[in-house]
Amino acid sequence: MFSFAFLITLYSYTIFFIGIIGLLYKNVIVSISLFYSFIAIYLFLKKKLYILSLKINSKIEVLFISIISLQALINIIGALGPELSFDSLWYHLTLPKLYLLNNRIMFIPGGLLYYSAMPKLSEMIYLGILAIKSEVFVKICHYFFGIFSIIALFNFSKKIYSRTISLIIVTIFYSNLVVAWESITSYIDLIRTFYEILAFISFYNWIEYKNKRWLVYSAILLGSAISVKIISFFSLIIYFILIIVNFINHKSSIYNLFINLFIYIFIALIIPLPWFIFSYINTGNLIYPFFNLLNHAILIDLPSSFVNFIYKIILLFLRSPDPISPLYFIFIPLIFIYKSKNKNIIYFYIYAFIALLACILTSSTGGSRFLMPYLPIWTLIIGDVIQNIYNIKFKKFIIIIIIIFSFISVPYRFIANIRFIPVILGLESKNNFLKNNLNFNFGDFYDIDGYLDKKINYNDSVLIYDIHNLYYIDFPYIHESWLKKNDKYNFIISRSVIFPLNLDKNKWKLIYRNFKSNVILYGKIYDN
Repeated sequence: MFSFAFLITLYSYTIFFIGIIGLLYKNVIVSISLFYSFIAIYLFLKKKLYILSLKINSKIEVLFISIISLQALINIIGALGPELSFDSLWYHLTLPKLYLLNNRIMFIPGGLLYYSAMPKLSEMIYLGILAIKSEVFVKICHYFFGIFSIIALFNFSKKIYSRTISLIIVTIFYSNLVVAWESITSYIDLIRTFYEILAFISFYNWIEYKNKRWLVYSAILLGSAISVKIISFFSLIIYFILIIVNFINHKSSIYNLFINLFIYIFIALIIPLPWFIFSYINTGNLIYPFFNLLNHAILIDLPSSFVNFIYKIILLFLRSPDPISPLYFIFIPLIFIYKSKNKNIIYFYIYAFIALLACILTSSTGGSRFLMPYLPIWTLIIGDVIQNIYNIKFKKFIIIIIIIFSFISVPYRFIANIRFIPVILGLESKNNFLKNNLNFNFGDFYDIDGYLDKKINYNDSVLIYDIHNLYYIDFPYIHESWLKKNDKYNFIISRSVIFPLNLDKNKWKLIYRNFKSNVILYGKIYDN
């Protein structure tokens, strides 16, 4: 799994570097993708990376495997349908598509696609997929990173706990509604989760085996996580503290402490460095747009009191916009009752607490969803609590509660994903599905009747005005946010009845309007 993670990072940066030099052509991307695919297959066969043993030891294991399998099946239904999620149509898919249209990676100025300067390890993978296939295959890719995450979590759990408890751990994590929802989108959080899990596993192996190679692996993987999503900088703080804790526990020399801290921080930052350089060259800011504009700063929301802090914890676990299983909140008091005999479990607790604190402090930035990459370690703590419950009746009661809460997400997500089944089976066209499910009032775009495709050709240029999510645009366009003074265009598309205020309306005529998609097309009036 570690080799696969490193290979994904190398692939992403290969796409990045050929994009920087302007070689994003389909034949080049296909060749690179095939090369890395052959390496992945070779590693798979050489290392015999069997995913899960098929041996089942008890009926309870059958039950948990069934819940995991049902959840995975329901998630793949959503992953096989067309993309509807806001951030994907805003920039996760739109940026790779724009790079492909221009055959290069570039900074896109303006107030819409400002994330174009940020690290985009995941979007480089998506770019490779979009060069060959549609966005559905990107969704499937993100779905499988959820599968890879639970495989990594299961294999690590088995080294510490029993197979049954390991299955319980995987079931709790994978049954989180936020994980299930992310599994049907082309977001990037499951890729970050995959790297965060492996970074922790590597760090734990360093603690266990005292081999510095694992510390280097952890730093590389965390650097990859930062390259996926810059908010993973908070994880660097976690490992900084964990390295100090390890120094205190083992009473090693100050020299070793500083060497370990230097190695970890240096490697973790050198991985996303190419993106930071790219950002600095184009914006003068290493991590644009953060700290560039007040409204794009990482906002720290300090609790006003201890009571307020507890209230924020409750909100995060029980009333999150991206729902998290209430099991985590239920198990918090049990952590203090059923203490672990594993001396290294302290690293789990420190990691989980600092991660929770970071998410609470950044709740206004999106802390609820950002907790997901740390949930695997929280779930390992639940597994540790279960292992230390020796009262058989109480343990059975706890397992029943876990089964109930874990199973709830199965019908819930099936109801949410059932709308995708007709289009997957070919009973409904993609065009009709998107017409009925996109949120046009919120800035989505789609040419629902094909008029624009027939009217606009590749010799034309279109100014897009007041439309936010541009992924489904399949013709040459300029968005108002990056419009330059000398740009030429012969069509304007706006939403609803809005017309660009800085343009002379007498030089444009209304030639098309769609009341369903809120699209209005203006054509330029040429003087005779």
